[in-house]
Amino acid sequence: MRQLEDYRYLGDPQQRSGEWWEHLKYIRLWPSPSAPFLTLGGEIRVRYEWIDNTDFGSGPQDNGGYLLTRYLPYASLTIPGLPGGWDFLAFGQLVIASNDYDQRGAGPIDEDGIDMLQAFARVRFPLGDGQLSVQGGRQVISFGSERVIGTRYGPNVPLSFDGGIIEWKDTRWDIHVFFLQPVQVAPDPLDNESSGNQQFWGVYSTRRLDNVLSTGFSTGLDAYYLGYYDNDAVYNSGSGTELRHTLGVRLYGDKAIGRGTVDWNYEGIVQFGRFDSNLGTGSIFAWSVGTESGYTFDAPWKPRASLRANIVSGDNDASSPNLQTFNPMFPKGKYFGELTPIGPYNLINLLGAIGLRFTDSLTLTLQGGPYWRYSTQDAVYGVGGNIVRASDGSSNARFIGTQFECVAEWSPRRELSFLVSYSQFVPGTFIEETGPAETIHFVAVEAVFQF
Repeated sequence: MRQLEDYRYLGDPQQRSGEWWEHLKYIRLWPSPSAPFLTLGGEIRVRYEWIDNTDFGSGPQDNGGYLLTRYLPYASLTIPGLPGGWDFLAFGQLVIASNDYDQRGAGPIDEDGIDMLQAFARVRFPLGDGQLSVQGGRQVISFGSERVIGTRYGPNVPLSFDGGIIEWKDTRWDIHVFFLQPVQVAPDPLDNESSGNQQFWGVYSTRRLDNVLSTGFSTGLDAYYLGYYDNDAVYNSGSGTELRHTLGVRLYGDKAIGRGTVDWNYEGIVQFGRFDSNLGTGSIFAWSVGTESGYTFDAPWKPRASLRANIVSGDNDASSPNLQTFNPMFPKGKYFGELTPIGPYNLINLLGAIGLRFTDSLTLTLQGGPYWRYSTQDAVYGVGGNIVRASDGSSNARFIGTQFECVAEWSPRRELSFLVSYSQFVPGTFIEETGPAETIHFVAVEAVFQF
């Protein structure tokens, strides 16, 4: 979300630290404190991945690993100090992504010759006790903990939308109203276009609650409505057109307790609407509850113990036109970790983790836990909504499998970071009873240069 970075403070020489990148972040067009300025930056990511037994051994396999590279250069023009307290931002960002040596072939979001990831304009002005901004064009967005709206930053090509967003913000409230269409990735240069099948609209609000609850809490509340239309929806029960309405609430925060800090992130979501499929016209009613609770000890290496628990509804009758499968719409790409073969559809899972911070720049995270189907009449899905293993009635087992992951991250400088991870997913009874059931092994090595 590079467009959220504001470098106007560099107009004051006393605020500069002498870092090399500061000369690229504030390029004043003429010598005046309120003059427009340019900002230049980018990201280079090189990532090697090796995976054994993709989709538990189903379909094409890769034996030697593959290389993912991407470049995200950007430029922006900021015009501050306009009459009435207005300011203007024009922002553009390219994406150049490639997938090499992958014997399975590039996935739909692995490769993009060269295209516009973002290209939008924003005007902002005072209104009441806060500021109102109006933003239109192609943009990357993210709300909350990215359970339903994320940047898809982990995969090689991030997700962007065409449309408009209106935001009003003060010291307590942050409210967004938007109408958007997701951008479909095509591999050839400059050919990405808005989806003709999907539309997305809604209101997302955040309220800081620090001044409402007792002192010592740092907490907030999200409440949102999201509308979603898809003319080409596919589920275990069939395909068709869906119109889905989503209502959600999220409570998050932290508080110092004892010799450490407890943190929480709890979210409840209800969905309703209509599904016109090959089985006829049916109603949609689905839901999801996601929780994460953690405690960081005030001790050497700052150990943090956490538990994530998710319950996500699934369809209870594949022969009925009514649909109970939850749809996360646009979730973050690495939903459960570096390896995420299973997505948040028709799911119950527990994910325990221990995180260690050896220094300010070096961390290690160990996590793992089991996965089950919520409904034995529905499939196992991937993060993108693809069916990983269909349910045809041949197995009534719930247990999908168990995942383990170890991730080490090192950031020696602000602009440089490295990651090494190992993951495995051991299949459970349902996978064993419905097809190939090999253990997935996954290794990733990543370097990112961002300025």
